[in-house]
Formats: sequence, C-alpha cells, structure tokens
Amino acid sequence: MDAAMTTKSPVRFDGLYSAVSMAHRVDGVTAYLRFYPDGVVLRTTSTAPADDVAKWLVKGFRAGPWNADGAYSITDKRIEFTFHLKQDKSAPLYNDKVPDGEINYRGRIEDDRLILTCRDGILKSRSDWIFSFNAVRGMK
Repeated sequence: MDAAMTTKSPVRFDGLYSAVSMAHRVDGVTAYLRFYPDGVVLRTTSTAPADDVAKWLVKGFRAGPWNADGAYSITDKRIEFTFHLKQDKSAPLYNDKVPDGEINYRGRIEDDRLILTCRDGILKSRSDWIFSFNAVRGMK
C-alpha cells in the first residue's frame, strides 16, 4: 500500500524522526527524516535541534551533500524509501568530494520508532539505525 493512499498512516507527520547512526557515530550530528502524507520523505543531518531543523527541512529545500528527498512506501508495518542524491552545484554547501548516488532504507515501524537498515550506494556500506519520533509544535 502506498503511503499516500493510507488513511491512518503508521508514520507521523507532526514532527521529525531523529537518530545517530550506530555505525558512523559523529559527536553532535543527528540524522533527521520528515514524512509527508503524499509519500514524500526528506533527509538531512544537522547539529541543530529538531525544532530548528523543522523550519527549513521542507519540500523544495536546497540540497547539500547530505540532504535528500525521496518517496516512501508502507506495507503493514514495513517501510522502505530510497534517496537519489544528486547535489545542486549552486547550493551553499556543495561538496565536490561527495559523489552522486542512492541510499536505501528499509525496515519496520514500531510505535514512534523506525528500525531501519541502510544500504549506502555512495559509501558502499550498510548500517543499522533506530529513528525516534520528535513532535514539533506547529507541524501537522
């Protein structure tokens, strides 16, 4: 079932999901995911708190080396999404050392957590993630 067709989605839209990679831990850097009811998912990394990230992690944001958008699908409590990273060379954070490529996440939804495995086609790596939901005031 497509997320856009789900009447009561198991993912939440009134905040951000956040995680620190268990495989690539970097002090102070958090990965964020934002889901929309139409099946769009956004990804970024930041040292800022969720309330601040939610202000600019919106559809149409300018992609930097670790920002991406993609589409997600949900079947029962299983979720999958792929980001096709292609940097905007005019973006302020453009990094010519980061190649374009795909990052795929797949896993399960458990209450307000996403238990995911990431297959990174850019870094040629696999890592496990646990994203926890953070409600953000004013998000719907």
